[in-house]
Amino acid sequence: MENILSKIKSVKLCMMAHPDNEQGSEFEDRISDLEEIETELSNDKWISVKEYLPEIEKPVLVLRTNTNVVVSGYIHERGHWIWSNMKGSTHKADNFHKITHWRPFPNFDGVAQHSI
Repeated sequence: MENILSKIKSVKLCMMAHPDNEQGSEFEDRISDLEEIETELSNDKWISVKEYLPEIEKPVLVLRTNTNVVVSGYIHERGHWIWSNMKGSTHKADNFHKITHWRPFPNFDGVAQHSI
């Protein structure tokens, strides 16, 4: 997610510096769009798969239809979702177990690790 936010920021800065970026221009509209996307992704909320998709092969948390269970998943390089159940086995998402929302894994930096 940090990689995506970094790219958005970079593109936004380039567009802001463009000589044709004037008030009321298409540049101003697209910069505003990028700021909305940046805010949405930064809010650390569930993201609809209809709005944005995560990077290919990047593990994320996903919500599936018909279960209301959060599991880990990712988009396979061929474009379909793969999710893991609580036992660790992986499955290709289908119409019954359709992925509806996703979010990045939380940042665990600074969290003390305990051994059992």
